[in-house]
Amino acid sequence: MEASKIKKFKELFDEFKSSNEYRSRKEQSKFVPFARKIINETLKSSNLTNEKLTSFVNIFSPDCRVKNFKKYINECIQGEDLREEFISKFISLDKEKIKGYTRPAVRTITYLTPEDLFYVKDMLIEAMKVKNVEEAREIVDRFSAKGIKRFLHHVYSPWLHYINPAIFPIINEPHKSFREWIGSNGNYGNCIVDYYQLLNAVGEVDYGQIDTFLRHIDIKEDKLMIKQMNTVKSNTTEINKSLNTILYGPPGTGKTFHSISYAVAIVEGKSPKLVIEEAKKDRLAIKKRFDDHLNNGLVVFTTFHQSMSYEDFIEGIKPLPPEKDQDLKYDVVDGIFKNLCRSAESNWLSYNRKGDNNVTFEDVFDELKEKWEADTEMKFGMKTEGKEFTITGFSNKSIYFKKASGREGHTLSINTLRDIYYKKRATWGNGVGIYYPGIIEKLEYAVPIYKENPSEPNNYVIIIDEINRGNVSQIFGELITLLEDDKRIGAKEALKITLPYSGDQFAVPPNLSVVGTMNTADRSVEALDTALRRRFSFVPMAPEPEELKKQAGQVNLQTLLRTLNNRLIILKDADHTIGHALLWEVDSIEKLKAAFENKILPLLQEYFYNDYEKLGLVLGDAFFQLPHKRVGGNEFALFSGSSGLSGQYKNKYIYKLKNAKDLEEADFLTLTQAPAINEDQ
Repeated sequence: MEASKIKKFKELFDEFKSSNEYRSRKEQSKFVPFARKIINETLKSSNLTNEKLTSFVNIFSPDCRVKNFKKYINECIQGEDLREEFISKFISLDKEKIKGYTRPAVRTITYLTPEDLFYVKDMLIEAMKVKNVEEAREIVDRFSAKGIKRFLHHVYSPWLHYINPAIFPIINEPHKSFREWIGSNGNYGNCIVDYYQLLNAVGEVDYGQIDTFLRHIDIKEDKLMIKQMNTVKSNTTEINKSLNTILYGPPGTGKTFHSISYAVAIVEGKSPKLVIEEAKKDRLAIKKRFDDHLNNGLVVFTTFHQSMSYEDFIEGIKPLPPEKDQDLKYDVVDGIFKNLCRSAESNWLSYNRKGDNNVTFEDVFDELKEKWEADTEMKFGMKTEGKEFTITGFSNKSIYFKKASGREGHTLSINTLRDIYYKKRATWGNGVGIYYPGIIEKLEYAVPIYKENPSEPNNYVIIIDEINRGNVSQIFGELITLLEDDKRIGAKEALKITLPYSGDQFAVPPNLSVVGTMNTADRSVEALDTALRRRFSFVPMAPEPEELKKQAGQVNLQTLLRTLNNRLIILKDADHTIGHALLWEVDSIEKLKAAFENKILPLLQEYFYNDYEKLGLVLGDAFFQLPHKRVGGNEFALFSGSSGLSGQYKNKYIYKLKNAKDLEEADFLTLTQAPAINEDQ
């Protein structure tokens, strides 16, 4: 490892030592000997099982409660007296707010074979005897060579850490960029050696504080830096003061371009200005991060248009994909915005959920459906002993099931199941209410493998390009009220509405932002109505000639753009100017001709609606075919009923623009040589 990087690590770690996070993790180290003893006693049993490893995962989680600890410790420990001793100790630690500090990468382990489990047990027993780094590396390398699928170091490194925290570091996803920065290839054996250098450099006795520190660092342009302590990322702080933002301006000012940077900033909890500056240096890197967030479901991109409706955006009755030999069926289908709201709400509720499981409902429900598809005869228990029911199918909104008596045709609401999962409502003991607990019980054990629980709620973004091209009031409907910051879930003035098609209770979560773009020169649509306008903050996007760093031959593009826009402001207004993006790729006269032919001249003609005299005042004679043809008055047909209309056109000019391909460098230079009008005068 480079000495300069060790030095930088030590400098930042020394700064980290003054934080509350450091002191808090130091206090949590009291949990380590307790965890080691649990592992040691569990290994004394004859066989290690998937259920026992699942117990490790949940006992060592910071979310573990006394009730859950009792359940899991019974799985691990033989002997009632010893179990009671562990329970008593856990309760005393819990009162001191001392918990495990390894948030699990998985919640349930079900896939290890007896042979796999033998190797896992052997590794853990050997780890108990380790005296130095070399022995530790040999043990994990030997285990890794077994090639056990889906059981990687981010699952078992926390257990090794509890066994010997001075030798085994915790290696998980939040550390990935740091491992790349120090040049570690990700192999756990190599990480043990590399991290040991860092441990010695900062003078810590174990890896607990280093694990916490690595969760509070950031790496930009190969530079290690520390994040602000005692903060949770939030898009309601100065990062982005409003949850609803519209970027507005004339064509070509980079509204859609910057909306991508805004989305990345919101998702990552950063300042939009900072990300925009990053994009100027490395646009491809920002676009890649945006694509990653898009693929991970944190960002949705859509464009409004005249045909966009409430049914597309919120919910509506739509035909379902046809099934073979079945009649066409219709159902209430969630729209773009409602789907994203559900995802954001699930993430927010999971983070705030009280209990030992904060994985989202969507994740566990999808996992349950996959297991059901593999075993459609899966049984679901009921309170009455010996009574079970089976699921027969799923729709967008419902679960079809067969009662224990064999009767079919009954349904359960997925939304009701979701509310019960999040403890937003209780189950009831009659009717279909008696069937929900059996599914909830399965959901608690259907946590997807490698699904990392959120250490903080994610931020979600919907980008609405050309937001004013749709009928916004109709598309948003009653949701206009819910968009306000203080009407979101968890706020003091939080509101819910009942949706008209599904009858669902609906609210907008606080971790969802709306970013819109609006072309101020688009005369084909109306401006946003006042009710919606006051719920958005508006960020102007003006032309920035100074961003044009290139020249086209002898033509100074900055001067050219300023000249055109100064004239347009006088003849029209600031909303009808030309953005710098229209000239962004121009670095030659040929490209300048193409930009005028395909973008600038059509835009100017649209601005002036065939008022070529004003267009001439913007461009000048150099862009017109000369001389201008004058109407003589004898061009019209003889018409005995004329009242002298033809005379009004006498001496009128007929203008004709040059073909852009015929323009010369000298023609463009006339735009840069003409004195620019000072807007401040």
